[in-house]
Amino acid sequence: MPVPRKRELAAYMILYKHGVREYGEAIDILSKELCTSRKTARNIIKRLKRIGALSLEKRGEHIGVGLVDPESLLWLIASGYVSARRERCRDEEGRTHLASSRR
Repeated sequence: MPVPRKRELAAYMILYKHGVREYGEAIDILSKELCTSRKTARNIIKRLKRIGALSLEKRGEHIGVGLVDPESLLWLIASGYVSARRERCRDEEGRTHLASSRR
């Protein structure tokens, strides 16, 4: 899982604080709060979706925004980090491939 950058994390917190439920509202709030263009705000939302911090659902004519709760988001980020670290482990003692190859 990709780790959110500062900008995406700030955007997530702003959207969570405002309780955003619609895509257009999210774009307006982010462009105003982060002083970005609407296009940049859309790109931030796309990255948050790719990361798994939010989901977009079509609701009639509108597009809804579903935000993941902060605790679940932290678990997603941490579990991605832990699994990446585990992949580098080679033996039961926890030595990584680089450390064991230098002997």
